[in-house]
Amino acid sequence: EFPLVEDFRAIVVNIDPASPLVRRVTLELDRDIVLLPGQYFQWEVPGHAVKRAYSVAQTIGRQLEFHIKYSPQGVASEWVFNALRPGDQVTLSGPYGRFFLRPPDGSPAVFLAGGTGLAPIKAMIAALYDQRPDYPAILIFGARTIDELYDDNYFQALSMAHPTFRYLPAVSDEAPPANSHVVSGRVDEVITRTFERLQGHKAYVAGPPPMVDACVAALYQKRLFARDIYREDFFTQEEHGQTIR
Repeated sequence: EFPLVEDFRAIVVNIDPASPLVRRVTLELDRDIVLLPGQYFQWEVPGHAVKRAYSVAQTIGRQLEFHIKYSPQGVASEWVFNALRPGDQVTLSGPYGRFFLRPPDGSPAVFLAGGTGLAPIKAMIAALYDQRPDYPAILIFGARTIDELYDDNYFQALSMAHPTFRYLPAVSDEAPPANSHVVSGRVDEVITRTFERLQGHKAYVAGPPPMVDACVAALYQKRLFARDIYREDFFTQEEHGQTIR
């Protein structure tokens, strides 16, 4: 059963740079919320007859964390990056979406994220280890450059706290530092190098459509098929009208 979609008013608690092109925004809702880890909200953009979809990365009581990427000429990201301040009010509705963590059934989990596709994946992983501290899972998080690999300390700490969780960040457009935990390549390339077979696993994939498509193809090659793959494609404003995260 899906949580009820409702309208909310929220206050901006904090805005901080997660990376040069991503802002981490924390909102406090006007009342309690029930949502599934991985779902998203539609934000109203002041002065524009548009809404933007942003996935929840973390929930603490009434406070929700969102990751918002800058998009040139994007009215929503221009507002967030240049005008939105702590104490401002945001109107939003939700939760929406069928991309959410399924009840853990013992199948090892493979989480694949690119860019701000990390947001719903972060929510899922946090929920998973709240429920099952010893659950087997891996996160492969891909970015173009080292400075785009945000929340790195969070996932390193999580892997230290939960030995069954493996964290594998990857960069595609520059060489990782020597003796680093970061590997080179796209997420789909890391899948190909890392696994012999993935039959019996469950995979969650979120990021730009080309990245998601490439990852799904790599999962198929490792014998993991559609019934055990859950995906969320993150479009830019230019790619898909008004649906943007």
